Amino acid sequence: KQWYQRRVREDYFKQINLSLHNAMFYLLFAAQLLVPPAESCPRFCTCPDKLSVDCRNSGLDAIPLDIPTGTKILYLSNNRLSEITESTLVRFLDLTELYLDNNKIQTVNEDAFLLNRHLRLLNLSSNLLSKLPPNVFTSNDALSQLDLRNNSGLQDLPYSVVGDHLSLQGL
Repeated sequence: KQWYQRRVREDYFKQINLSLHNAMFYLLFAAQLLVPPAESCPRFCTCPDKLSVDCRNSGLDAIPLDIPTGTKILYLSNNRLSEITESTLVRFLDLTELYLDNNKIQTVNEDAFLLNRHLRLLNLSSNLLSKLPPNVFTSNDALSQLDLRNNSGLQDLPYSVVGDHLSLQGL
């Protein structure tokens, strides 16, 4: 009789333990559903770390919409981008380095970099730029390196384009 009672008690505790295990599993599963999914790396790009996205040599005509918004370094070199507008970079408030070299960029709108206040390095070399709008970098106080080489149509750079960027070290 004592053996039977002990066996019943052991079975009871096994059932409780199994129920707790199942409850924990379902609780963890439900918690995963509540957490928003991590922003993934866009198709045709690589993401060497959480802060960098590399879309070089991808044949892009436009900047992918699924680039993580927290990206700090964005490589878009050697694509077919033709225009940088107000809405092109508005999602990337933390962007510090932007590589747009070797594209087909002909137009940069005046407000293209308006919200990219942390931008320190901008490479627009080897594009088809013939002019830049006045005050295009007005809000980019952190900008210290601007590469505009090999834009054959870009002959003059008016003072109003660069303005009073005391932190600009390389042009």
